Order: sequence, then C-alpha cells, then structure tokens
Amino acid sequence: MYIIPEDFEILRTKEIRDLQEQYKEKFGSYFLYFNYADFHSTKTQRAAEVYRDALRKAVADDKPHQIVSHRYDHSDH
Repeated sequence: MYIIPEDFEILRTKEIRDLQEQYKEKFGSYFLYFNYADFHSTKTQRAAEVYRDALRKAVADDKPHQIVSHRYDHSDH
C-alpha cells in the first residue's frame, strides 16, 4: 500500500511507536495496522492523525480498539 508522505511523517513518529508498544503491552497484540480503508481523513485531520487519535484513545481507555475492518473489501481474491 502506498502511504502519502504527509501521513508517513506522522506514522513514523516516536509517539506512534511508543503508543503501539504500550498497546501491545496492555492487550498482548498489536494495534490494527494503518490503512486508508479504515482511517479516513476529514476536513480537519489527515488519515494518519485519525489513526493516531484512535491509538491514543485505546491506550488511554484501557480498552482494545475493535472495528470491522474494510481493508480488503475491494480485493478481487
């Protein structure tokens, strides 16, 4: 998957890595990988910022993030 440079800059920050590690320690599994099908940009936020906010919320709430992923909805296999 191609990630635009502006989103990639957000996703590779130390904050994201630290949050991902905290999530793994708390819940024993990794947080959902970033993808544009599940994390949509808005008028005020990039898709990577929406992802970061979901990750922050999951770590802060002590509740694993659960969604029905649409990552492969448009796949032909």
